[in-house]
Amino acid sequence: MKKCVFVLALLFAFALSSCTYPSAPQTRVYYDYFDTVITVTGCDGDFDATCEKIEEILKKYHGLCDIYMDGVLKTVNETAGTAPVTVSDELFDLLVYAKDAHAKTNGKCSVAFGAVTSVWHEYRSRALDGDVAVPSADELRLASEHTDIDDLALDREKKTVYFLDPELKLDLGAFAKGWVADVIVNELRSLGKTNYAVSVGGTVTATGPKPNGDGWMVGVENPSDGASMSYTARVSVADGFALATSGSYQRYYEADGVRYHHIIDTETLMPENELLSVTVAAPTAALADVLSTAVFCMSVEDGKALAEELGVELLWVLSDGTVIMTDDFPKMK
Repeated sequence: MKKCVFVLALLFAFALSSCTYPSAPQTRVYYDYFDTVITVTGCDGDFDATCEKIEEILKKYHGLCDIYMDGVLKTVNETAGTAPVTVSDELFDLLVYAKDAHAKTNGKCSVAFGAVTSVWHEYRSRALDGDVAVPSADELRLASEHTDIDDLALDREKKTVYFLDPELKLDLGAFAKGWVADVIVNELRSLGKTNYAVSVGGTVTATGPKPNGDGWMVGVENPSDGASMSYTARVSVADGFALATSGSYQRYYEADGVRYHHIIDTETLMPENELLSVTVAAPTAALADVLSTAVFCMSVEDGKALAEELGVELLWVLSDGTVIMTDDFPKMK
């Protein structure tokens, strides 16, 4: 799989002179996990050892969640339709969360949508090789017949996964990055590391502020501004909330002048182009990640209603460049 195929939607803007104790900030960048760029920045005299622990987490969850390489989830997708598959606590907990998120987003973000996303993945891969085409409505409709969340059976006692529909396929692409960001910051907190910021594919969270009390400044990219890289907002992130952005402007191909990106609406089975991006400020990175995908496939009005229900804040960039924010973005209620 091609690595690092898009620019981060959220870019760290660190002021080096503002972090002088216990050390100047250091940054470690990883390119080999979750098909994205992962950045860890911290003020810590033991930074290298801390990053070794972080990379252990990345390796573990990458091996659990990758559906295209020989990972655990790939094995689940291939075998859980014939017999229950026992999985680790880590993967089971993530699948429980993902199934719950389906209900929370009214199915707009679905772990059971893999049969459809795999069709789109195949067409995007072919487009990279010059074979540009779009899946037919019939092909997508047939795949969508195998996306019922109720066909995903999770046994909490036995920690098993079973598909009532043998052709069901799971896809954790909208869940894994936020989830692993939370796992990392929780591990950092357990180690007493209070001055770290983590970006997993643009989902940003932190264990606390810089040692001087300032938050970590994050720029929310303006995707309508081309190569100039301006920002629709600059947000100070510390402990207590996370940011995630989903956008149509990074992973896509074009056919006959139409952009086909990677965020597929679970109702239309197509990528929608009414929005360029959605940014979510939420209490956890996992929730922010899920909602950025779900809200991208909703009307602004429905997104506002969901934000009010869940106590999160949103920023939209519409296809014409218009920026809309909820009243308290980026503050949390």
